[in-house]
Amino acid sequence: MHPRIAPIAIAALIALGLGSAARAGVPHDLPGDLQCNAQVDATDSLALVSYLSGITPSLPRGCPPIGGITGAQNGLIAFEHEGDIYTMTAAGSEQTNITNSPGVYDWYPTWSHDGKHIAFASHTNAHDHIIIANPDGTNPTPITSANQDDETATFSPDDKQLVFDSYNGDNNDIFVVNADGTGRHNIASGSHEDFSPAWSPDGTLIAFSSDRAGGIGDIYTMTPAGKSMKLVYQNADYKNVEGWSPDGQAIIFTEYDGTQSDVWAVPASGGTAHNLTNNPAKRDTGAEYSPDGSLIVFGSTRDDPQPATCGDCATDIYRATSSGGSQTRLTQLGMTTEDATWQPINGKITGDLNCDGALDMSDLIASLAYAAGTPQHLPDGCPAIGP
Repeated sequence: MHPRIAPIAIAALIALGLGSAARAGVPHDLPGDLQCNAQVDATDSLALVSYLSGITPSLPRGCPPIGGITGAQNGLIAFEHEGDIYTMTAAGSEQTNITNSPGVYDWYPTWSHDGKHIAFASHTNAHDHIIIANPDGTNPTPITSANQDDETATFSPDDKQLVFDSYNGDNNDIFVVNADGTGRHNIASGSHEDFSPAWSPDGTLIAFSSDRAGGIGDIYTMTPAGKSMKLVYQNADYKNVEGWSPDGQAIIFTEYDGTQSDVWAVPASGGTAHNLTNNPAKRDTGAEYSPDGSLIVFGSTRDDPQPATCGDCATDIYRATSSGGSQTRLTQLGMTTEDATWQPINGKITGDLNCDGALDMSDLIASLAYAAGTPQHLPDGCPAIGP
């Protein structure tokens, strides 16, 4: 937002009484209720002013972040096979190598929340760096370039930043960087092993694995500033955070007992973990929920006749329901085929009140108009603001 716009907008809000158009007793998901307080008023316009001015509004836990994507449907599945990134349909068809980079090892793909970009780690110049590309692999752009190994990135809900782990030769730390490569900073440093971070859907927390409590990859959460670290789940096994359920209620992870591994989920607030894949004597890994939350996708050695301890087990990609049922094999490529991630498509930007696919001054004008009681002029099919 232009720096002169914010004072003008705030003045308009003050004139409106910062809440004079409040409507009580309505559902919390009504259009324009950006603060999830079951009403639409001028304070929602103020939250838009903050966001458009570059300030992240403070919202209740679980409230969709302004600028984030909600209601996404399931698109393509991306995965790594023998050092290249592939995509395929949810049924396993149209398997396409999108990086096709001989001599370079690409892995750990992850989708942006708008589904328009894919990030992955690429081993070049003796180190792993984070790359962002189009869904078909074109326009690959390096985001990190430090002399460290940067891996396992995930996007913030508004796709403006990425969180990733970085190995400096001694231990792994967790960093955040802007999507244009600027502003790299360490949010979890020290002598600990902190790795495999994943941003929560509401943007308020980052889950990660760590040995901070003396375990082997216990599960923690922290704020995006690296504060308020909380131990969520701990046992004697190695655990690797994979991501969050779309509703933010569960953290999905891989647990390895030294012989075999399974995909598990634990409540984000802590509690009892549940084994989703439960496949003894095999290795299940690299899992993620589908954007609509109904399915998971993961890698597994389950169809390789060798024991889980084999050094050359063939890993393929499988799909299952979110509870682990109806497990279906999607690839038969063999060798190393893992790190599956699901593309979100057709999501809606929270705060895009005029349904034009962008979050800008026109949305603030629409919000202010509603707060002032002025009739709205929105495109056909775009939900009216308020109840």
